[in-house]
Formats: sequence, C-alpha cells, structure tokens
Amino acid sequence: MSVSIDKELDCSGRVLGAQGRADGGADGRVALVTGGSRGIGRAIAERLGAGWARVVVNYRTDASAAAAVVETITRAGGQAVGVQADVGDPAELRGTGRPGSGVYAASKAALEALARVLARELGPRRITVNSVLPGAIRTDALAAGVPAAALDEMVAAVPLGRLGEPADIGDLVAFLASDAGR
Repeated sequence: MSVSIDKELDCSGRVLGAQGRADGGADGRVALVTGGSRGIGRAIAERLGAGWARVVVNYRTDASAAAAVVETITRAGGQAVGVQADVGDPAELRGTGRPGSGVYAASKAALEALARVLARELGPRRITVNSVLPGAIRTDALAAGVPAAALDEMVAAVPLGRLGEPADIGDLVAFLASDAGR
C-alpha cells in the first residue's frame, strides 16, 4: 500500500508542543506506530501524538479502532492518519501459538539484531534507532490467550509484582523518540 503522508500530515517541520505551541519538540519527526489501533501500539500512538508528534497509526484489520486513535490524537492537538497494512508475515506467524512459542521468541531476537544493524547503518546520518521489546503487558490479546493461572505466574515472576501496562510502553517510546532519548 502506498500512502502520501505529506498530503495527510503537515510535514513542514512545524510541530505542536504539549500545550499546543510550536516548539519543535520532535524536530519535524513522523512516528509510524505499527499495531497502533490497540494495546501497546495504541498507548504509544496516543502518547507520541499528545500534541507534539505526527503519527501514522498502522492497523491490520480494525479500521474503527484506528479511527478512534486518530480522533483522540487530533482532539489533543496532534496530527495523525490511519494506514491499513499487514506489516508482518501472517503465513509464518499465524497458528504458532501464544507468546512464549519459539517463533515469537525468535522474532524478538531478530528485531533486536535488526535494530543494532540499523543503528550502525543510520547513525552516521544522525538517525536514531531504538527497539522496545516488552515482556508481559496487560492487553486484550494477553488476557484472551493466556490462562488465569499462567497470568498469576507471570505476575509472581515480575519484581514489581504486576504486569506492565500499555501506557508504560507509550511513555518509554515517547522518551526514546524525544531529544532526551538520544
């Protein structure tokens, strides 16, 4: 799918700050948030779009959920557009089981390696690359796919005694995307 982001978002370099002022907080950056219509992706998109970044909300199937995220961002003074695209390889991942399977673990390791390679390749052009690969986060997908007893075991294994929340990841990604996260 091809989308002209410049036509949908103001890519002139003017970025609205948290109080709606032009402060250049994201230096004209556009954030592409995969899985941005729900769970962790939604928290990241909303956090980045809270008035200081332009956000492309990627979704695979739920256009109404993506539209709700775009509306939340624009209502807060940010700019956002929803883009439908399956960024994964469904033939490879579908039917392989819930998180914890070998394919899931291997995909996380591959993403970590990809981030390192891209950081080396893009760093000289002053482009930062970050990789956020969270553990157990309280999402609808986790609740639907993991039995209650297994969730209790996950919580017991976490030093804080709780699962992560999507907003925790949103805050982390917002920090990494900011100038402070260099």
